[in-house]
Amino acid sequence: MIKVLYVNGGPMRRGGIESFMMNNFRNIDSRKVHIDFAVRDGEDGAYDSEILNSGSQIITLPLRSRHPVRYVRILAKALKDGKYEVVHSQMDAMNGLVLFVAKLCRVPIRISHSHNTSALTRNPIKRVAQSISKTLINISATDLMACSHAAGEWLYGKSCNFQVIPNAIDTSRFTFNNALRTRTRIHENLEDSTVIGCIGRFDYQKNQEFLIHVMNGLRDNPRNFKLVLVGDGKDKSTVQAMVEQFDLQDVVLFVKSTSKVENWYNAFDIFVMPSRFEGLSVAAIEAQTNGLKCLFSDRVSDEVRITKQVSFLPIDDPANWVSRLETCDTRRLQDAERIVGAAGYSIEQEASMLERYYLSRAKF
Repeated sequence: MIKVLYVNGGPMRRGGIESFMMNNFRNIDSRKVHIDFAVRDGEDGAYDSEILNSGSQIITLPLRSRHPVRYVRILAKALKDGKYEVVHSQMDAMNGLVLFVAKLCRVPIRISHSHNTSALTRNPIKRVAQSISKTLINISATDLMACSHAAGEWLYGKSCNFQVIPNAIDTSRFTFNNALRTRTRIHENLEDSTVIGCIGRFDYQKNQEFLIHVMNGLRDNPRNFKLVLVGDGKDKSTVQAMVEQFDLQDVVLFVKSTSKVENWYNAFDIFVMPSRFEGLSVAAIEAQTNGLKCLFSDRVSDEVRITKQVSFLPIDDPANWVSRLETCDTRRLQDAERIVGAAGYSIEQEASMLERYYLSRAKF
């Protein structure tokens, strides 16, 4: 058996990067590959109990920007004590720092994984730190991975060789279920509505405030549009204030991050993603598996298009989205699960491939 350490930039929240790690964690054979997690301290994660109950360890690291020396010291101690054969860092530009420490600690396989196409922070000081860390990837990583070609080219450059690892999911979980749809819509009083859904954390990248302007344009439409925003995050209060400002409380529903997110995909009629940038969104794969009509920002890579249900729109004018939504055909795609699986997004296939990759690189 080999030991692998997944390094995350925050707690194990219900986000796309965390979903990638957990989907593989659940499906890789733990008798062959033991996976531990290193996360940021200060907040409990949504998956902590599952990880610990599975016999894996969670290593907590201090906030890097405030305690850089202690961060490096604790990480180095964990790497030496844990005797890991593989460190798989999921922190985009900050992979460089993690893998540089792993190199100093003589970890043989050091994987950098890109999950985005832009820096998540707008803080100029943090951007400088990320630029410095990014340069360390070239001298520290033994393997380069990315969720899409666009994400790989952003972090490593167009001339660099990297491996694209699909953000695969449990497709059976997200297949359309009419019973779940009926139950959820009745419970939330949505039976007579055309439900627009968006799932993601509330922050600059996800751009949910754009959807409030869209809903303002749809307020008098006879299709009785409702918007459901599923997730948590630092910008949630800002979006809630916009809903009150436009007097849209009756047509915008806020739902906390949930482990039963499949209930909401089934309840939706249309899935929207107005992101300012994306690597390759797990939510976009889940929505397509459910057969939903999907409207994505044109800042989202075309690589996310798996089914014929996907359209891309610019985010410079909410009126474009209003017009498209007013005429949107909400019939679901039949056989969506098979199509998504055949495109390489089945977790059974991906986890098996990644397991073989770890074992072959560690020469087991």
